[in-house]
Amino acid sequence: MTLNGDPLSQILRTPFSPKALRNIACKENLHTSEQRSEKYVDETRAVGAVHEISKSETHPDSKVDHEILATTAGSTPIIIISSDDEDEDQLQGNERSRSKESEMHAVIRETSSTPVIRQCNTQLYKNSTKHVHNTGLSTGKRTTRNIAESELSRTQNIELLSESKTSACSDLSLNNIDSSLVKGMKNLDLQDSKDFSSLETLLTKCGQSAPMQLDEAIVQLGDVINVQKLGEGTYGEAFRAGNLVFKIVPMGGDFLVNCEVQKTVGEMHTEMLLMLTLNRLRRQSSCDFKGQRNVCNNFIETKMVKVCQGLYGRTLINAWEEWNVKHESENDHPSVFPKNQLYMLFVLADGGKDLESFHIASFAVARSILTQVTAALAIAEEDCEFEHRDLHWGNILVARTNSPVSGCRLDGMDMQVDTCGVFVHIIDFTLSRLSTGNEILFSNLSDDPLLFDGPKGDTQAETYRKMLSLTDGSWDKRFSQTNAYWIAYLVDTLLTKKKFPCSDQESRALRALKKRLLCYESAKACLWDDFFEIKWNQ
Repeated sequence: MTLNGDPLSQILRTPFSPKALRNIACKENLHTSEQRSEKYVDETRAVGAVHEISKSETHPDSKVDHEILATTAGSTPIIIISSDDEDEDQLQGNERSRSKESEMHAVIRETSSTPVIRQCNTQLYKNSTKHVHNTGLSTGKRTTRNIAESELSRTQNIELLSESKTSACSDLSLNNIDSSLVKGMKNLDLQDSKDFSSLETLLTKCGQSAPMQLDEAIVQLGDVINVQKLGEGTYGEAFRAGNLVFKIVPMGGDFLVNCEVQKTVGEMHTEMLLMLTLNRLRRQSSCDFKGQRNVCNNFIETKMVKVCQGLYGRTLINAWEEWNVKHESENDHPSVFPKNQLYMLFVLADGGKDLESFHIASFAVARSILTQVTAALAIAEEDCEFEHRDLHWGNILVARTNSPVSGCRLDGMDMQVDTCGVFVHIIDFTLSRLSTGNEILFSNLSDDPLLFDGPKGDTQAETYRKMLSLTDGSWDKRFSQTNAYWIAYLVDTLLTKKKFPCSDQESRALRALKKRLLCYESAKACLWDDFFEIKWNQ
């Protein structure tokens, strides 16, 4: 289904997620959760109201400056807003930080290196409309790495926060940080990543000395008045502000969120490196393009990554509740989060509609979508041993384009693909595997055995089982054939779940392609199939 044409409309909560099995246990704690939620909703709204009144009274005529960050050709520029009352906000942030120190020390005393699993808080809502899905989020699978990583030392991290004065330093403003982050994206140092569980290391990677206040970070993204929730996943929620899409993922807490253990700092560090490694495939400029052996703009562009802290602001609460009235959220109300809750904030380009919602006008458009996906996987395979491992139709976004061709480069060879008026973006790398050149980043899919228990005959479920059989559970190893499996899945999905004008001959061509794809050992091998129409430039 679609939500008023919103681009991110497919849940990345797979139908075989263990979350459904845990919902029964969660409902036993509804009464406690409702009381806690009501308390925090009132407190959050009060804090937000005081903050806005204070700002408007202090600087009613404050000037606003805009900085347009460098973006790739054809993409929407980020507009970061900074105002003259920034110093005043920082002073207020000092007072807020000092008032929180006593609360932080209380949390330190009850935390340990082993997480304490508290009750699952689930807010019940009775507005019964069908759930609308979203593609901008994680699938709800636990991310791991190829090196031994202990659980997050929450005591150490919270001590770091209590010593820091959140939002009090000038280097915490988005305006000051993000230009350097965007400009230095392709030169991002991926080598000094030994201590993935350290919050301090993650902050350094994000160009920060301390977390930003969540509500202040959202304000600086742009069109705050029209923030809308787009959808949700087990580990986070997606919103839109203007032309940007952002997702908020809670991390490092010692209580369950949406019936799941929160993501650790190490897991968020890994996901960030996955996204930024793929970001480096993008064509940065005409000069840089000449020196890149592999170039591809089909992986969703990560505009910004930040570590944040605090309560959901009134704007986000309102957007969450408006979405819930229409779609009955399966997630906890954001009021369950304490004041010292940590989050990862991912700001992404708007990649279009998911393939499930997108209307395919012709066989030529279907062929172009398949070709763009296959080429992108082949290029990432060659560049960083990439395997997506979860490329269902919710993780492929399709947008309209006026460009007749899409240019990319595979191992130094330029190629052009006819777009037929559409451009593809691949998203969600939670289950993906790649090499940064220094480390192997991967997800241990065997941690979620229910992933492989889907219905027999269901193509998506069978694809997971094919991967398990191929890898024998060695998810850190390279198995590029998994990409071929997912391309075959996409062909089957076009044949069985999408309706578009297609002759008998074209239908037979798709069915024959599906059989051949299962025999190829990689996406790169698939790309040489006669089905894919590519113009190669030597």
